[in-house]
Amino acid sequence: MNPVESFNLNGRKLIKYLAILLITLLIGAIFLFILIYIDIRDELQKETEQAIEYSILYSPIEEALETYTFNGEKPYDVIKGENESGESLYVFIPKNLTHTDEIKWIEEEAGLKKDDLLNRFRTNCSNCSLIEINPGILNNHFVWEVIYEQNDRMYFQTYRFSNGELYDSISFRK
Repeated sequence: MNPVESFNLNGRKLIKYLAILLITLLIGAIFLFILIYIDIRDELQKETEQAIEYSILYSPIEEALETYTFNGEKPYDVIKGENESGESLYVFIPKNLTHTDEIKWIEEEAGLKKDDLLNRFRTNCSNCSLIEINPGILNNHFVWEVIYEQNDRMYFQTYRFSNGELYDSISFRK
């Protein structure tokens, strides 16, 4: 066997082993990513379930209907639920709740409903891409946070829960 043929055989083996190694590393990375994703999702699910439990224990809510996350000056898990009379309310559970934190709530009827705010948003911003609408608390005021994209900018606008007036607006270039 001449040296060129020997090199071709060894080169092919080397490429074969490198391809097997790369495929093995790729499969391992995908598996690791899936494990990390499942772990994070499970942790978030546990936090949400605990917030629902707290809202039922420490507020008038009897049944939880929806959950939200608000990340303002202080992050909250927000639970929308119904009391024993069937009235809807929002309960604000501070994330990492301590014994000094206060659990707050407000009846849905005390302010602008999410659907009404959504209709206003769609009327005033027809070429916007809505990301989410969440209830929250800023400076001890109940607010609605609207997050959307428009013209390569990301907007975070808050509106007073009581009447829907603009409270604050921040935007960033994407």
